[in-house]
Amino acid sequence: MPLTALAPIAARSSILLCSSLIATSAYLAGCAGSASGEEVGSTQQAMEDENGLTMNGLAMNGLAMNGLAMNGLAMNGLTMNGLMQTSDIASTLDSDPLAQMFMKYVVSCALPTGQNVVFPTLAGQTNYTFLGGLGIAPQWGADDGASCDVTCQQWISACAISRVNALGQHVPLSERGNNPGLALAAGEATLYPNREATYFGNVFTAPQMRYACRTAGDDQTLIGRPCGNGADVSTCAITVLGDCNSVCSTHNADGSYSSCATPSGTFVPAVTVYRM
Repeated sequence: MPLTALAPIAARSSILLCSSLIATSAYLAGCAGSASGEEVGSTQQAMEDENGLTMNGLAMNGLAMNGLAMNGLAMNGLTMNGLMQTSDIASTLDSDPLAQMFMKYVVSCALPTGQNVVFPTLAGQTNYTFLGGLGIAPQWGADDGASCDVTCQQWISACAISRVNALGQHVPLSERGNNPGLALAAGEATLYPNREATYFGNVFTAPQMRYACRTAGDDQTLIGRPCGNGADVSTCAITVLGDCNSVCSTHNADGSYSSCATPSGTFVPAVTVYRM
């Protein structure tokens, strides 16, 4: 149930337990055991959100490892028909729990609440249902002729990278950025005053580009959520480039950053996470 203190932004918050598919991971475990859930100020509609994505789920799933399948995913609409257009996507989802986890976060980032993807298994067993949430790339869910261009890929990537959780426990998040799906609700900025980091990159490429910048002087208390509590950021699977004030050229009114420079180029789409 939503926390009482978060009632002013209940329309942008809800609870989701960690998926049983991600109970274990060989690298950067996400959610271990069961959690009571978490509140996330992230969208104008009532929605379910989480930050329990494991790095294996992000980087090592069959879709990411199979360049043809990943390319087919971006080039087709994020609908059942679009997914069924390539046998690679269909067979990978049907056989790889990590690919299913990746798709869960992709759909949650891209599509708005109420716009879901129900994908029948090739084996004819239980369908996979991927729920919409933030709606930062709703055009990808169009019925005809939809695809995810580079800008779309970078928005989805920034969102997915921001959901990585190495601590094994849920924490409340406010996800912000220069995107209508990330617009602040009344009172959200006050409830979530502490900037954790800004995330950007492209996980649809091979190799994946996963970047972050953080608040100057952060002692890893905040960046520990995606990188590991107390871990040296030099070993983080996300490349942490330093202070966002020096990495990103645009500081938006909601406290988020964009146009962030990396060794791979500049990424305009970016998602900034604030904490309570």
